[in-house]
Amino acid sequence: MTPKANIRLKRERELRGWSQTKVAQEIGIDPTTVGRWERGLSLPYPHFRAKLCVLFNKNASELGFVLGEDENAQHEQSRQEQGNTLSVLLLFPLYDSFIPIPALNLVGREDLFNDLKRQLCYSDNLLLALSGLPGIGKTTLAAHLVREADVQARFHDGILWVGLGPKPHIASHLQRWGQLLGVDMVRQEDCQAAFAKSIRAAIGTRRLLLVLDDAWTLEDALAFKVGGPNCSYLLTTRFPPIALAFAPQGMTVVRELNEEESVTLLTRSLPDTVTNRTDILQTLVRSVGGLPLALVLMSNYLRVHTYSGQTRRVQVALEHLQDEKQRLYISKAQGILEHHTSLAYDTPLSLQSVIGVSDQHLSEQGRAALRALAVLPAKPYSFSEEAASAITGLPATTLDELCDAGLLESADLSRYTLHQTISAYACIHLSDMVVYQRFVTYFVQYIEKHKKDYAALDLERDTILAALDTAFERGIEKEFVRGIHPFAAFLCLRGLYTLAEPRLHRAYQIVTRHNDIQGIILSSLYLGEIAEKRGEYNRADEYFAKGLTLARLSGEREQEILLIAKRGGVAYHRGDITQVEAYIQEGLAMEGQLAETDQLFFLFVALGAKAKERGDIAQALTQLHKGLAIVGQTANKEQRCLLLLHLGAVTAHCGDFRQAVPIFEETLIIARQIGHNDYLILGLIALGITLEYLEEYTQANLCHQEGIILARQVGNPVRISILLTRLGWRAGQEGENAQASVYFQEALQLARQIQHPGLGVNVLVTRGETYLHYQQFEEAAKDFQEALTLVPEGQQELYGQASFGMAQVLAQAGDRDAARRLGEESLKAFTTLKHHRATRVQAWLDTLVPSF
Repeated sequence: MTPKANIRLKRERELRGWSQTKVAQEIGIDPTTVGRWERGLSLPYPHFRAKLCVLFNKNASELGFVLGEDENAQHEQSRQEQGNTLSVLLLFPLYDSFIPIPALNLVGREDLFNDLKRQLCYSDNLLLALSGLPGIGKTTLAAHLVREADVQARFHDGILWVGLGPKPHIASHLQRWGQLLGVDMVRQEDCQAAFAKSIRAAIGTRRLLLVLDDAWTLEDALAFKVGGPNCSYLLTTRFPPIALAFAPQGMTVVRELNEEESVTLLTRSLPDTVTNRTDILQTLVRSVGGLPLALVLMSNYLRVHTYSGQTRRVQVALEHLQDEKQRLYISKAQGILEHHTSLAYDTPLSLQSVIGVSDQHLSEQGRAALRALAVLPAKPYSFSEEAASAITGLPATTLDELCDAGLLESADLSRYTLHQTISAYACIHLSDMVVYQRFVTYFVQYIEKHKKDYAALDLERDTILAALDTAFERGIEKEFVRGIHPFAAFLCLRGLYTLAEPRLHRAYQIVTRHNDIQGIILSSLYLGEIAEKRGEYNRADEYFAKGLTLARLSGEREQEILLIAKRGGVAYHRGDITQVEAYIQEGLAMEGQLAETDQLFFLFVALGAKAKERGDIAQALTQLHKGLAIVGQTANKEQRCLLLLHLGAVTAHCGDFRQAVPIFEETLIIARQIGHNDYLILGLIALGITLEYLEEYTQANLCHQEGIILARQVGNPVRISILLTRLGWRAGQEGENAQASVYFQEALQLARQIQHPGLGVNVLVTRGETYLHYQQFEEAAKDFQEALTLVPEGQQELYGQASFGMAQVLAQAGDRDAARRLGEESLKAFTTLKHHRATRVQAWLDTLVPSF
């Protein structure tokens, strides 16, 4: 007799898109046996028949296992077998066929996965809830968990899964669960409550895990809390309040992937022509903030468009993904049985659709607020509640709605952050252009209100920069200039020249075009300061001269004296001491016209510095104490910091290093308090050198190591060169000659690059002294000789150092007469300056035996 194929079993399998291998894996049998059942060559044993009934949610008759009976007999047998199914289910675990199959292995979730698995495996009657942004991977994580062998062993009676979404048909889902459990689910008027009671009765004391995926309301989630005393629950939701209410002690927020994990997920299965473009890939993962859904969608897109590996197609695909709007609309088609529970069956999966469904559930005010917040920098930057209210024009309570919707995150108790993908979505839907004006106005006023509150400016620094850039890009020029000048002062104080300079150039163009005299003066002042800090003295003097000319013409006396002092500083760095004196005298002549104590303070500091250079220590202290009196009146920490630097320098100049140390230490304390990076770097240099004289080399090296990190951060080549020179000297003293050579070479290169002769002399003299230490006299002679040719006129201290070094080389070469002549010139220079080095030079000369 020819066997009759089991068409019903085969049809049910094919309707679900399953292979015979898939069915075999689900019930624990080999695929060949499944094929024999479908061809009618054999019938499954009751054990596997029960499993198949559960797997397909059908009875034995519907699966074609009842043969050769009339319809009534078949119905009776089916009813009997349905009753037997419940008994069989008591013996075998029940694994819901609606459990999704994860498309990818977990990336970057190992620690979280293990923690959740531990909780599931070692806790009774557990309530767990996963909350997080749309597309963060909550469902994927849950699907991996329920397929873990340890979890299945723990819940040996089975796992039920329900995908809810915004509008779930609760009765239908409960009915399906009941059928899986072998319960005769007869529809009643109050079918939902009846179904729940029947399911709980069927579960009884069995140990099951019930997974409630994508819950949009607490009521929907609680409708499926139908397990018995030995059951546990795992809920996923994008809404934090639902997660917290459902599992008060078991809520876990699923976070974004870090950059390394993101790149791994993005580049999986992509050709080398794509994975080699690390710069663009890193930019892409940052643009989507490590959101797994965004990474998977981009990866799918790249896989389809770059499989050939052709350079042109790879370039076009990567450029496409760099467009914010294109990233939002990249989609992935979904099968009927694998569609995202939040979306309609015919809606492709994309960031736009997944975020959009949350957006649609907001109130009109909520949607307006979300779009307005897109003008602020996205995560990792944050913003205050006050800023949000000012920019949205809505009450702060509107933010609560966005937080409850899982679209806005709390950064701390009073600040918020908007994920990159949410921000991108909101930005492309923003139509109210007035928001940009409110954004600019608020932060320009914030700058003016907090111009001396450096902590407040630090907190909002990146957002302020974004507001200023928005003002420039949208032609809000008056507000841009109004904000950039006071903020540039703060940026320069922090040493953030690369942030300040391009924006000041924009301001300079605007104020020049409008003939805004005050604006040109301020732009010239700050651009000159930046050029000076970078050692570009010619350019700095051009800016200061331009500002000074306009200040004189417009009668701006305070700015005039400040710009005179600035030009004097440039002249000092150039080694033009005569010009320095002229500027100081010019400023001194204006003293009676000055109304601002700040300008008097800087004048006294300049006079004190000049007196120190002349060796007139008493006069230097007199001028600095006049400055100290002003500081006492104003309690200005910046001024005190600068004054202490000069007082410490005068004290160390005289050789009183022990007394100089606490002065420089106080400088560092104040500089850290006010966040003045330039004064902090100078203090670290000065304290480090002072500690070297005291032979406290470890502490000195720590100062210089911290200083070089800061100097590199702010990009100040003068400070970097000085610190490299000190680090080179110390490395040479410790015998690390190769490292010392690297330090000295970079320091000298910087000095030459910025055309700073005094800086170059400092490096050459220090390197020459290191060569002397190791008796490498030929190399030392070259450095000292070059240093002598570079010493700027009037720089007595540098000349004294170079002369003494060369004198020692000549003495070693046997030319003691020439050595003595140079040594005496060095002594004269140091004695004139009342410099502590004079004692050392004199002692050396006393040991020098004249040649005959």
